[in-house]
Amino acid sequence: MAWYPKAGSYYKYLQNSSYVDDVRSEISHLKKNIESNISNQTRELIANQNQIAEVYNNRLDKISHAIENGFSSVTAAIQDFHSDFNEKMESVIERLDLINNNLEEIVYALHNPGEMHVNELYIKGCRLKYEGILNKAEKMFLDALAIDETDFPTHLELGKLYLNGYDKETGISVYNIEKANYHLLQASTVYGRGKLRSNPASKEIVSVAFLYASRSFYVRTESNYDLQYLNRAIDLALESIKINPLFSQAYFYLARYYAVSQKIDEMKFALTNAIEIDRSYFISIDEDETFNSVKSSIEELQKQLWSKEYNKVTPLIKIANMQFSELDKYSFEGSEYKEKFRAISNDFKLAEEKYSLKNYFGFLDAKIILEKLNVQ
Repeated sequence: MAWYPKAGSYYKYLQNSSYVDDVRSEISHLKKNIESNISNQTRELIANQNQIAEVYNNRLDKISHAIENGFSSVTAAIQDFHSDFNEKMESVIERLDLINNNLEEIVYALHNPGEMHVNELYIKGCRLKYEGILNKAEKMFLDALAIDETDFPTHLELGKLYLNGYDKETGISVYNIEKANYHLLQASTVYGRGKLRSNPASKEIVSVAFLYASRSFYVRTESNYDLQYLNRAIDLALESIKINPLFSQAYFYLARYYAVSQKIDEMKFALTNAIEIDRSYFISIDEDETFNSVKSSIEELQKQLWSKEYNKVTPLIKIANMQFSELDKYSFEGSEYKEKFRAISNDFKLAEEKYSLKNYFGFLDAKIILEKLNVQ
């Protein structure tokens, strides 16, 4: 479960989270518990048991594949996990991501010897963070900033370290929310903006920095339920989305902030955007206690989006039916078009099968198949 303000101390949450010493055991744990909180309406309107299981099995398989076959595709796997991205799973995902990033940083350092020492300290910090020796990781990052206080990735990693700075295995803690605020703001609003000017292709990592900065202010609502912190979190999440409009995770966190502040229309807008980028957020909502106080509004949104997709795909099914009926009048035996017709027939039957599930996932799948068949 994700942390939310009324759940109590964020630091206690970090201490109690199931950080495990093996990635596979965390994956196994998720498989056992993944569907326990899915509501009946979600199962009826959004996705049935098999569709829900398929969503998570696909993601978990990608992470397992990365573990077994190396880390070249970890970034893609992490993208697929965005809709299940809470503070517990983040530990596992980041450990994989750090390994991938470390390899990239090593290559960069070799090609930029003038920056070798800063990069060397940064890489060591990332390795120590991965190993759970957080106090030593902190020192490496601080030493790197003492040489180059403008280093974007070091500010980002140090801010993340202070934000989630407790390791259950080693018992080491460097958690410090004020320092997390500072370094994540440096990474986003100061050096991140500069990075965008010099390299527009860096928008994805800069948008991540803004999202982490927003989360660091969101966490501060635990001790002083001051709208100042929540509004700052909202502003930073909006900036993250402005930089990268396809950053579904930023939309989802924004929806969480709006749910806490009871801004229902804004929450629905943010959730709709997250879901339209990645349908799996519809499943994540039921697992996130942040949305418990707005359940009726979530149910309304489910019905609205169900109707929207139903109204889109139903006319396409009817058109395809008529077109297929026309084609069915002809005999393609012995024709060069026989195999092509069989493939079209199979695709159409699959679209009908998906449509007949009468749920959101089924409608989306049917529409994808019909678009492939060029049904308009």
